[in-house]
Amino acid sequence: LPVVAQDIAGVPEVVLHGQTGLLTPPGDDAAAATAMAQVLTDTGLQRKLGQAARLRARTHHGMAGTSTRLSQMLTDVVGGRR
Repeated sequence: LPVVAQDIAGVPEVVLHGQTGLLTPPGDDAAAATAMAQVLTDTGLQRKLGQAARLRARTHHGMAGTSTRLSQMLTDVVGGRR
């Protein structure tokens, strides 16, 4: 599904503006409403953002990829202490 979120904290690491969702400035209700209306009315944009978000989630934030990266980081830390 396409995402509309505020551009705060770690959100831009997950939601890439214009690629996997739309980001709006924090507290800008008008920008959020505009972005939501855009996603709700543009089926092509819905499809594009949704498909890219799904691929990014599976590739960068799925259990397999995350556990592999975490395992490698821990191996590097432990290996560096020996």
